[in-house]
Amino acid sequence: MYQHLLNKYGVRLTLNEVSEILKIPINTLYNKRSNNLLPFKSYKDGLRVYVDTKNIANYLETMGND
Repeated sequence: MYQHLLNKYGVRLTLNEVSEILKIPINTLYNKRSNNLLPFKSYKDGLRVYVDTKNIANYLETMGND
């Protein structure tokens, strides 16, 4: 999973890309981030919010094991 995401998106994802991958509306992600409810770490660089690709791959693998 990680290698696939890395090849497609690179080492970090924007919240728009995370929204696309997780099929969650972007506003939901922004709301969860502002309330510290995202299940993965995110960070700002300038005006954009990013998530490391590895964090999303780990999250997807964890969700697949439920």
